[in-house]
Amino acid sequence: MRHLPMQASAINDCLDQWLLETPAMGVLALVAEPDRAHIPSLQAACGTRGVTLAGAVFPALIVGTGFTQHGVVLLRLPEAMPQALVGELDGPDADTRLLNAARELATTSDHLLLFFDGLLPRIASQVEMLQTQLPGAIDLAGANAGSETFAPTPCLFDAHQLIDRGALFLALPPGQHAALEHGFSEPERAIGGSVSEGNRIARINAAPAIDAYRDLALSQYGVELDRESFYRYGVHYPFGVIRGGDSLTVRIPVEVDLDGALHCIGEIPLDAGILLLRAPAANEGDCMGHLARKLEMGNGAWQRRPLLTFYCAGRRMHLGPGAEQELEILQNRIQAEIQLGALSLGEIGAIRPSDRAQFHNATLVCLPWPQAAP
Repeated sequence: MRHLPMQASAINDCLDQWLLETPAMGVLALVAEPDRAHIPSLQAACGTRGVTLAGAVFPALIVGTGFTQHGVVLLRLPEAMPQALVGELDGPDADTRLLNAARELATTSDHLLLFFDGLLPRIASQVEMLQTQLPGAIDLAGANAGSETFAPTPCLFDAHQLIDRGALFLALPPGQHAALEHGFSEPERAIGGSVSEGNRIARINAAPAIDAYRDLALSQYGVELDRESFYRYGVHYPFGVIRGGDSLTVRIPVEVDLDGALHCIGEIPLDAGILLLRAPAANEGDCMGHLARKLEMGNGAWQRRPLLTFYCAGRRMHLGPGAEQELEILQNRIQAEIQLGALSLGEIGAIRPSDRAQFHNATLVCLPWPQAAP
């Protein structure tokens, strides 16, 4: 794993060195959004060397215990693993094409790394579909790519294409078990009934959603807000979703429309219970300790190996400098050889080993990166 400037000379030197050590390698590239114009040069560098490339664009990158908006994180795979780039996932046959691609990869590996364009409207439903239709032993984890401005952006690529409205799947070697954590506590009382359609909550307890949200924030947390201040508070007071036996899932409201409906990042299932949450302070409740223990339980004694980390953009907005504090706590706790990754627009994984993989907001998702044998 390396963080490099998005310059041809640096990328070429890295690829040439890696090829000497690992001739059959593949590469995953995480590109900072301001440097996305240089993706064709990266594609050309890999293409001329016969290196299989998979990649995604993110608002910022994680380097050690901080964030940067420049460069590229290159991750070497010990061999060119199977991958699939699927476009136009807002079309009528999207689920079928998505499932067919995942099924083909699942014949080669029981660990799939998933990247979606964060603007797709049905990511939570599509992740649920994959989890229920693929064999139960398949481990799904990943993150959403794109721009933090939520402007449409081609953000997924291989050695030949750069697309939007799609998904990128990458098969991983065995033994890479992801862990996901949000650190939220479940409040004592639920909001009650709601009317939702996809990621839009129209009404809560028969009132326009924004009015009910305002009243609940005041009564439960003493916070006064209106339509204008809503945008400052959404990341601090998100919704919690509970469905069946699943763990608590977070949904961050990001927009209020003229009818008073709230739009969240990710769908709200019709049969789910909804709560109003208070986002925790940095490492409140030992969130990073829980995450580190999950990594250790799933991967054994893996310290001093590289760690790939995705950190929710909404979580960083809530915590401010506390986001870097969390990365530092995690780095110190697990003593990874190096921690690299990206700021993500939603995360994919399971809170508990017994849970299905789901689409989440406000989490970290981490996995040890496979070592490339020299």
